[in-house]
Order: sequence, then C-alpha cells, then structure tokens
Amino acid sequence: MEFIAGDYTRHYIVQALFKLMAVRDFHEISVSDIVRKAGVGRASFYRLFGSKEEVIRYYFARESADFQALRLPRPRCLEDYRELILTIMRTFEKNKGPLRLLQKAHLEYLYLEYLNEKFSETFSDDLLETNPYKALAYSGSLFNISMKWLSEDCQAPAEEVTEAMLSAVFALRRSES
Repeated sequence: MEFIAGDYTRHYIVQALFKLMAVRDFHEISVSDIVRKAGVGRASFYRLFGSKEEVIRYYFARESADFQALRLPRPRCLEDYRELILTIMRTFEKNKGPLRLLQKAHLEYLYLEYLNEKFSETFSDDLLETNPYKALAYSGSLFNISMKWLSEDCQAPAEEVTEAMLSAVFALRRSES
C-alpha cells in the first residue's frame, strides 16, 4: 500500500477502528476511542471523516485503489471474467479479517453500497444503456456469494466460489441476448 501526504493519518484511524472493533461492539466505540488508539487529535478525525461509517467507506476506497493498481484488463470473454473474479475473491479472502468485523457489527450494507457504486461505475457504458439494473445484479451476486463464503470463514477454495460467481454473471449476460 503506497501512501501520499495525509494518508498516514487516515491509515492510523482505519487501523484503530478495526482494532477496536475486534474487541468491542462498533456502536460502543466513540470517536474519542478511535483517536486515542490512532494517536491523532479529534480535529484531525473530523477534518478527514464525518463519521465512523465514513472511515469504513474510506477503507473500501483505499482497497479499491490498490486493486485497480493491478491493471487487470476489462473482461471480454469467459477466461477474462474468470481471472477477474478469481482476483476479486483472492483479494476478498486476504481482507477477510476486517470484513468479518463488519459482518459481526451488521455493517455489511456498507460493503453492498460500495459494490453497487463500483459496479455501476465500471459497467455504466455497457449495461446502463440496455438495463440499469444489471450492474446491481452483478454486485448483488458478488455480495451474497462473498458474504456466504465469509460466514464459512472462506473454507471453500476461491476457485469454487469463482465458478459460482461466473455462473451468475454468465446467466445475466445470456439474458441480454
């Protein structure tokens, strides 16, 4: 993870929140707790974030930036989709710790909101012209499959989960015809 000026404080805040979530209920954690754990001032927190939920949204944005740095090609065929989805699932598995904390705190909706936004951006030119709901179908499939996989502690191989997601994606793509 590469940082630019100002990202260090954000990083410390994100890390502090997740460390606190590992031992306490999200709703019991105050901004004071977070800044104390992060070693930053309250003013810094509120300069960067409006709420604890925004800290989590930033976490997703930062992880997304790192994922996009992989520069995977836009999928055009089955193998491209398989490679993309497998990369997503492996990234998800690598980040299962923070995601389990979100699941435990019943904050999965933040992950779903993030996926909806990203899929709508990514496929806006392809899907929204023909059907604005298809991007949501893709993100919903990924959300449900990944949350089920997470609830099972990612025990199934990423390749198996990828095949389930591929089935959903290609069922949707066939319906375009």
